[in-house]
Amino acid sequence: MKMRYSACIKIVPTLSIIGCCFVGAMCFRRVNWESLIFVLSDQNGNSLNRKCSQLSDYFCTFGHIAQGGVRRHFWGGESSTHVFSIATANTYRSINWFSFDEHEFGGCCDYQQDFYKKQGRDRGLSPFEYHAKMMDFSSQGKQLNYISVRSDEDACRNVISAIGFGSGRFSYTREDHRVNRETFHTFPQKWAGGVRMYNPFDLFNNSTHLEQVVDFDWFKRNFICYEQPWLCSVFGPIYPGVSPLPT
Repeated sequence: MKMRYSACIKIVPTLSIIGCCFVGAMCFRRVNWESLIFVLSDQNGNSLNRKCSQLSDYFCTFGHIAQGGVRRHFWGGESSTHVFSIATANTYRSINWFSFDEHEFGGCCDYQQDFYKKQGRDRGLSPFEYHAKMMDFSSQGKQLNYISVRSDEDACRNVISAIGFGSGRFSYTREDHRVNRETFHTFPQKWAGGVRMYNPFDLFNNSTHLEQVVDFDWFKRNFICYEQPWLCSVFGPIYPGVSPLPT
């Protein structure tokens, strides 16, 4: 059974859509919220976190999701998705964009095609435009604007399951009713020799503290750079003195 992206993570920013249309030009709606979202590797998390933990020690790229920005331009059916698949087949491993679908778990490209159809083609983006968004790990214009959080009652803290960076206001999703924005937030634990390892720098007093500290450079420095160092060589940041987290 295929897992559709809309069933994986619920994103519910309440945002207004601003429409624009110019005579003789393409009619569109301005993008008012967009985010490049990542699922975090976590053996104790939800189904996506556990699947990601089989593929990565740190993160899995989930997809680029936007609200608004629909253009009145349509890219022809299967030909555009075929072009997108060719491009993605050569790059998905390099950004940890693995399929969570059972029939191609860890591979490509039905899962990735589904993202392009819903978040690219149906919004008027060419396969090249959406692929470029997926491959853009630059920090400019990307602020922390999404997290999905679960509670960990044993450790008396909230654990971040997914995180996103882009434009638009901050969206906070509770995965269960025990999540409290005013208590500690942390990233998933790392494992070393079967022992849980905590990184004290990953503990935040509350969601406000998290928003103040974590930006895309922080996330790249602590997660992405260790598994896909080429992304940080191309897009930054480069911090030679930083040691990897335990895996």
